[in-house]
Amino acid sequence: MSDKEQVEGVVNQIQGDVEQTAGDLLGDKKLEFEGKVDEAKGAVQEHIGNAQERVSDAVDDAKSKASDAADDVKAQADDAKAKAEDAVSDAQAQADSAVSDMKDKAEDLLDDVREGLEGAAEKVSGFFKKLTS
Repeated sequence: MSDKEQVEGVVNQIQGDVEQTAGDLLGDKKLEFEGKVDEAKGAVQEHIGNAQERVSDAVDDAKSKASDAADDVKAQADDAKAKAEDAVSDAQAQADSAVSDMKDKAEDLLDDVREGLEGAAEKVSGFFKKLTS
């Protein structure tokens, strides 16, 4: 869009300059005035085209920066997700290890209790044998 405005502006400026020169050479004040109007119109169109181009460039730059920022945020989110998954995995491993340790200790304690009960049963049995003999 801005290229069209710029080209039309330059064309109108050239046309206006030609009209001014022709009006000056021919002594036609109306043609000379129309040339000045066309030249001014062309200058405005060219400035509008330049402004549109700058705005378009600024929008493109903003889009690019926003896209880069979004990519950075996504990368940080992915990194945070990976760290969270690692933390969950580590916590699960620690919990599994703690459960396993507790199970082993419970089994050891149960074995100790069984041995103690067997020893006590033997003593009671021996005691009853002495009583009955």
